Amino acid sequence: MLSMRAIFPILIFVSCAATHPPRPWRVELATAGGIAGKGTGQLSVDSAGHIEVRMMNDRQCTYQATPDELTRIEHALAAAKPSAWRESYLPENICCDRLEWTVTTTMKDEKHSSTWIDDSVPMPADLKALATVLGAHGEENGIRTRAIAACARESR
Repeated sequence: MLSMRAIFPILIFVSCAATHPPRPWRVELATAGGIAGKGTGQLSVDSAGHIEVRMMNDRQCTYQATPDELTRIEHALAAAKPSAWRESYLPENICCDRLEWTVTTTMKDEKHSSTWIDDSVPMPADLKALATVLGAHGEENGIRTRAIAACARESR
């Protein structure tokens, strides 16, 4: 029988592995389509916490992720299984100037992309969770939401 002293390091390793994705990592959120046809901008975040945002008017800004933002992204990426995602969750009919969202994850040397629209076919929960953390749909505490607001303030 294993002693608690032997089990504790194993539990620490498992809990750490479950909350951190393989490094280096990078996640990108891009948009396309919409009324103007060019989306509403792009966001990328890497494992060093560098955030790059490009707004719809092509203005670009860079920021450092807050510790909370970095933790939220890492937890979402650690729980994500991008290799199981379909390349597209677009419905058969994508008419009417809808925005297309594409998330691309790169962890170590593995790169995966998946595309959807606001009214897409059902998507995996881990993809939805990552999209929410990134602020794909304007979530108030989404990283994209904060970065776009900060970039807009700088451009005034």
